[in-house]
Amino acid sequence: ASFVHEIAAGTDQTTAECNSRLWQLIWTGHITNDTYRIIRSGKPPDPALPGSRKTRIRGMMRQAQFNPTGRRRTGGGRWTLLSASTKSENTTKSKTSTVETLEAIVWQLLFRYGLLCREIYDMETLFIPWRSVYQMLVRFEWRGEIRRGYFVSGFSGMQFALPTAAEKIEQFSQPASKATSLPEFLLINSCDPANIFGAGAPQSIRHPENADWSFRRSQGNYLILKNGDPVIAIENRGQRLTPLMDLSSTDYQLALKKIPLLLRNPGIRSIKIETWNNAPVRNTFAATLLKELGFRDEFKQMILERSF
Repeated sequence: ASFVHEIAAGTDQTTAECNSRLWQLIWTGHITNDTYRIIRSGKPPDPALPGSRKTRIRGMMRQAQFNPTGRRRTGGGRWTLLSASTKSENTTKSKTSTVETLEAIVWQLLFRYGLLCREIYDMETLFIPWRSVYQMLVRFEWRGEIRRGYFVSGFSGMQFALPTAAEKIEQFSQPASKATSLPEFLLINSCDPANIFGAGAPQSIRHPENADWSFRRSQGNYLILKNGDPVIAIENRGQRLTPLMDLSSTDYQLALKKIPLLLRNPGIRSIKIETWNNAPVRNTFAATLLKELGFRDEFKQMILERSF
């Protein structure tokens, strides 16, 4: 390990020329320094460029900001040449670490969604190309850890699923089970990772009458699903209810029974419903069904408060 003035004397260069070349070598991975001060000081001026005197002055002024003592710098710490074996070992460790990190991220996405495809991955804000994620999923499938196929209609391309998720999807898709069992209703927050409906999600939601209506994925919005299909949109913590398809009176009763579950959210102390399909809720058939669930009619709202 040598200081910059020793390197400059041994190579018959000026200190400025030596600092410039050392800066290039450290970023190409050929050398290293035993202090971070050289990195914090920034790139030294290149003495070979035109107007080098002004550049050197700016460089010295910039480096002075990181030198509160006011003492003259001598190039930071000591410089050491990295051997080829050291660089190869560091490169191998870096590649191994990158692969392990990608593998952990892909497993986390699989445990979060159960099923992973391009549209679902686009819901995430990860700066990893889908190509790299796809290659890792193929590796999992080759190892027999996940399954590959077309499990859910409406998605493009290949889909990958955990074995338990694939089995549940297959059971749910059997016509016989749908015909013999009662419809299953589910209340889900629009921001839940399991929700694939709404603006910015793989599956859009259309209003049967209003083409300009859109459902936003925000914390105060919810959906009531019937066998996986959205039937009622709940906006602004229950303030607005929007039916998304025609249901029987029995199904409406079963679906609306999910609305009081909003009170399980610690941030919601009362549900105040104002509109049903953009009409005052008091003037719709939903008011009768809501009263059966304990809602009270108060001015222009149907209100249900949390019981303590």
